[in-house]
Amino acid sequence: MNVHDMVRAKLTEIGADGLCYPEHECGCALDRLFPCGHANEDCVAARKKMCTDCDNTECKYRDTGNPDLGWCYVPINSERKEGE
Repeated sequence: MNVHDMVRAKLTEIGADGLCYPEHECGCALDRLFPCGHANEDCVAARKKMCTDCDNTECKYRDTGNPDLGWCYVPINSERKEGE
């Protein structure tokens, strides 16, 4: 088991959809972790949200037509599992 597998397992356990780095408005899905090429210590567990449902109308990723950029990743409380 490598680091990606361990991170993916924990994120799945807590009901996260991936990771996000809030200060840089980026995120990644469970099946494409660390597209930047490395794990950043400031990344946090996140849920996926459709950009069109987001209140941030200035977001540079909104309405791009690219499926990787058509979602916002917003931080979640990693101590709480979905349904609790």
